[in-house]
Amino acid sequence: MNKKRKEQGGMVLRFCNGNCPTVRKEQVGEIDVEKRLVPFIIVSSENIGTRVDLWDDTEYEEQLDINGASWERLNTFFKDHYKSVDSAIGRVENVRIEEEAIKADVIFSKDSDAEKIFRKYCDGILTDCSIGYTVEDVVITEKKDSLTHILVTKFSIKELSAVWMGFDEGAKVSRAKAIDNPTNTTRVDLLLKKLKLKTGV
Repeated sequence: MNKKRKEQGGMVLRFCNGNCPTVRKEQVGEIDVEKRLVPFIIVSSENIGTRVDLWDDTEYEEQLDINGASWERLNTFFKDHYKSVDSAIGRVENVRIEEEAIKADVIFSKDSDAEKIFRKYCDGILTDCSIGYTVEDVVITEKKDSLTHILVTKFSIKELSAVWMGFDEGAKVSRAKAIDNPTNTTRVDLLLKKLKLKTGV
């Protein structure tokens, strides 16, 4: 592990991008179409993944301790990690630790850019989200014949974005359990049709 990287690691804004598991179509999210609210798991309990050291190109495992997170400056949901006024599409509310995960609610804007992304989450086309964060403290465990493990014990979440695939495989729309009654699967579709009639979109 490069010494310079250890000293400056807390200055790097990191993004969660990587692999995502398949989401079963029979699952119904707890999306509130009328309120334009999408509940997300933004950091899951199984967020460990492989990263590449920017200083020496070596691979290592990084894991976030959710109890070491702060999110005082987490206010805006972006449509990608390129943060700007134009890419802001929602506000982040009710961030909390729940069921061994960090969760948050996103209220989508009513402009056309936000509407496109919102509908994709409602339709299950998009499922993932990704945080941008700065590392403030770590515990490094060197392992013989395996990747170094870095436990991030203190970090600050600065942003939340829509992504097509997230580094944290569990960071996605907070979903209810799979349902058996097929009539319940049409609830979101009916609400979307109602929304289209109201907005004329």
